[in-house]
Amino acid sequence: MLSLMLNSWIALTFRLRMTILFVLLSGTITCAQLPAIHRIKVQLNRVQSDSTRALLYLALGEAYGQIQLDSSLHYIRKSIDLAKKQPNERRLLARGLLKLGYSYRNRGDYAKALASFQKAERIQRVFPFDSTFLEIQVQAAIAHRSQGNYSKALQLALAVLQQVEKQPTRSYRQIGMLYTELGIIYDYLQQYTLAMAYHQKRLAFSKKGTHKRDLTLAYINMGAYCININRLEDAHKYYLEALSISKKFYFSGDQAVILQSLGDIAYKRNLYSEAIAYGYKGLQLQKQRGAEEYVGLACLALARSYGALHKYKRASAYVNQAGLIFESIRSAHYLQQVMEVKSQLAAQTGHYKEALQAVLKAQSFKDSLTGLDKQNAIAQVQVRYDLERKQDQIAILNKDLTIQKQVQRSMQLQLKLIQQERLLYLTTALLLALLLGISYIGVRKQKKAKQILIRQKEEISQQSQQLAELNATKDKLFSLISHDLRSPMAHLKQNFYQLRADSTASPALVKPLRQLEDQVDRILDLLTNLLDWSHSQLKGFRSYPQSIELTQVTTELVSQLADQLRQKNIVLINQIPLNMVVVADKHQLHSILRNLLSNAVKFTPPEGYVRLQATLLADQVELIIQDTGIGMNSEELAHVLTNPQVRLGTQGELGSGLGLQLSQELLARQSGSLTVSSQPDKGTTFRVRLPADVSLQNVANVYRSADYTVV
Repeated sequence: MLSLMLNSWIALTFRLRMTILFVLLSGTITCAQLPAIHRIKVQLNRVQSDSTRALLYLALGEAYGQIQLDSSLHYIRKSIDLAKKQPNERRLLARGLLKLGYSYRNRGDYAKALASFQKAERIQRVFPFDSTFLEIQVQAAIAHRSQGNYSKALQLALAVLQQVEKQPTRSYRQIGMLYTELGIIYDYLQQYTLAMAYHQKRLAFSKKGTHKRDLTLAYINMGAYCININRLEDAHKYYLEALSISKKFYFSGDQAVILQSLGDIAYKRNLYSEAIAYGYKGLQLQKQRGAEEYVGLACLALARSYGALHKYKRASAYVNQAGLIFESIRSAHYLQQVMEVKSQLAAQTGHYKEALQAVLKAQSFKDSLTGLDKQNAIAQVQVRYDLERKQDQIAILNKDLTIQKQVQRSMQLQLKLIQQERLLYLTTALLLALLLGISYIGVRKQKKAKQILIRQKEEISQQSQQLAELNATKDKLFSLISHDLRSPMAHLKQNFYQLRADSTASPALVKPLRQLEDQVDRILDLLTNLLDWSHSQLKGFRSYPQSIELTQVTTELVSQLADQLRQKNIVLINQIPLNMVVVADKHQLHSILRNLLSNAVKFTPPEGYVRLQATLLADQVELIIQDTGIGMNSEELAHVLTNPQVRLGTQGELGSGLGLQLSQELLARQSGSLTVSSQPDKGTTFRVRLPADVSLQNVANVYRSADYTVV
């Protein structure tokens, strides 16, 4: 009993200190390793307690894990040395050994990694099952799998999964790692249904959490699975998601893995030069970290790509380098891949004898990994897990059934007692309840109704005040954004224009200044769309309809787009008749037509044209904007007004995807409509319908001969 109390106290103090340390360091390690490292080192100079210094050294080793593995090992060993001197720091020692094994595994030294995991497990077994024990088992499974011992890896992973399933109310961050490992193992065993299920579990689990690196690893694993089943588009999407997060939070080790994986996708698409570029970037990052296993994988990928480009000398150098690395870490799984690449290179260069020898070696490695004995062992592990899981489920069901029977018996006894008591007191209680109940209920209801009415009035008053304050704050926010963002950008555009127009400006500066001016134009358009859209979503536009002559609006917009038209040498043909009058809000109409015209210019290649036409249809005016741009296929056209895909223009112009949605919403507010038709490489046509001003004065002028304006 005393031993159990002591262990519980040690576990409580360890978790408390780890929580305090996490609070001190939160927001640093996940955002950028270098500031975190500096902060930890400053704290190391201030503290005197060996226990606290051991915790800080461990945190420092974890921070270096994404940057440089040699430094990571150095600080983790320091943490272990200090923890060994503290008799009450067994949990800290176990965690230090876990992180030491993790660093060894990243370096490709699986023997040392497994030895470290075993030491950590022996220490941790005296404590109750927790996240540290779960992580130790998962990391050991990863090390066995990396060596090619899939039966042992599966056995460990399923064993720890059973322990997790016995505690359904507990949630550990490391459960995501367990799902990932099971997905990778089943993926290699070509049991793709199980693999996909566990990868999806990991992704869903990571999205619910707050640790961005967990989400990055989940996307990486989903990408690797999609590559294995040849879903390259999905794989590319997952890796780009992972790359975005890893760049934002400086996960350099993960960036290296992602770059290598993007290189694998490029290789499968026969984009060998692109694959080499990705592979070389990944190789440099892995060399900086000292992760031998990943360095070998990067060399192997470069060898494949150079072989595909018939650059056999470079391919041979990289495959030999990969072979030396995998021989040093004794990985039969990766040596099989090395022999396969060597056989391909030898066959391509006409060395068929060497190719045959490499094929035989690859087959021998494959047999050592997936021979009949290995397959039987894996099958036995799976069967044993399924059987034990069913037995556990049966035991739980039997236990629940026993409890239900006991509850039913207890309820039956209680029911009998209640019936007996009811017979004794029913007559007297009924008369008394009738007399007192009628008067009490009436008074109670009246009092309760008054209290509810008072409370509701107070709540309504408070809510009204809060809504007024929120509305005022929102209006101030829009005013601030409009003034402090749009005005400086407009001044910046004017400054660029004056610099470019200055006759004394260097000719070498004219093109960069024009590019910067274009960038400012695009930012202004994006900011305007975002403000309009946000305003419409939060408050809604107030429309002030009036009679507007279309040529006034289009002429103003054409003059604003003149620089873009001249830059791309696009002809704009304005065939809108004079005095074609619509009933609309002038500001909103300007926003609609600006978005549609900008869209047409953006997706029209140089030497193309954009045509504006308008016709009177009964009580509506139909405005047609037609271009000779790149157009859209049927799939893009189906979603262009609901969920448009953000695409670059013909000269790399950026967009936000809000323009068309905003235009459609503004037209709906003014009894208008927007339709679109398009064909790939033939252009796009937008048709805008708005109410027409059909008064006698305007009708008489609509059919005047139009002035055709060509820009």
